[in-house]
Amino acid sequence: CAGTSNTLASYKFGIPCSGTMAHSFIMSFNQEELAFKEFIKIFPDGFLLIDTYDSIKAVKKIIQNKIKCKGLRIDSGDLLNLSKNIRKLLDKEGYNSTKIMVTGDLNEYIITDLKNKKAPIDCFGVGTELTTSRDEPSLNGVYKLVAIKQYSKATNTYETFYKMKTSVNKISYPCPKQVFRFEKNNYFIKDILALEEERIENANPLLLQYIKDGQLIQKLPNLFEIKKYHQKQIASLHERFKKINHIEVKYPVFLSRKLKKVIKELENEHV
Repeated sequence: CAGTSNTLASYKFGIPCSGTMAHSFIMSFNQEELAFKEFIKIFPDGFLLIDTYDSIKAVKKIIQNKIKCKGLRIDSGDLLNLSKNIRKLLDKEGYNSTKIMVTGDLNEYIITDLKNKKAPIDCFGVGTELTTSRDEPSLNGVYKLVAIKQYSKATNTYETFYKMKTSVNKISYPCPKQVFRFEKNNYFIKDILALEEERIENANPLLLQYIKDGQLIQKLPNLFEIKKYHQKQIASLHERFKKINHIEVKYPVFLSRKLKKVIKELENEHV
């Protein structure tokens, strides 16, 4: 995402703000074009919302009144045909630099479909589908014990005992772990789930510790550092793992030999 429609988030975090014009603002004026003019006075880089009444007529009013704006936002209707017709109208009248944004219950499937059909849309405003998960409304978070330390009077030290849940289809892997990622030509190749103390050559450890004994032990990244990291991660994930409406291609994840050995030993204990 390149921006937000949440003005408070924009104010607090410096995120670019767009798409914030409301239907209620337009409806508070007797004339739609007057609402556009007043809005642009306050938000010169704002996107004008054009579907309160009729999207095509709204664009014609903008052109007739010579209202210059950074972009237009369509929030309903046939987004494919509307965007095509509006783009032609804008280009014909010299509004070539005016961008088209679409919103309205968009998700990855609708956006992909619009892109595949060559809709002349410059940006997508996603709200509900980004902040909720309709297709997977719950995320299981299960607490399992992977190891326990017990004091030994005989050796006057703490001994670590690995623990593992072995019930059918609900196995949990033992031991504190680390995830190692292999990369080639700036693309992710595979991950290996290993023991925490393992060191795997030519692979990057992914898990970092930020809190120890209740104290922050290293600086947390700010919003823009998180965004930059996220963009690099997405760019490093091969396209075959990001395709929509295709046969699912799973990213390869393996267990290290040492972890497999511990698992085998614990399984034999429960036989």
